[in-house]
Amino acid sequence: MFTIRLITTRFRPDLQITIRNEVDGWDRGVPGLYQNDEWRFELCEIRYPNAFKFKFVLERTYWMTGPDLSLSPVAG
Repeated sequence: MFTIRLITTRFRPDLQITIRNEVDGWDRGVPGLYQNDEWRFELCEIRYPNAFKFKFVLERTYWMTGPDLSLSPVAG
């Protein structure tokens, strides 16, 4: 497993943040868990073995602005 963290006190659990990405399809949100002023998204290296692009989405409606974020999981 690897973790993506979004640290914020502005978007607390009464608002939902998900990740949408090119692996699962841009129309499917991956839910996170809000704890200690951060959203945590636990992802499996087996499902995401290579670099991938993603965006944060608020309330299934409002996409983050700017270019897609990229991530390359590193084992260990």
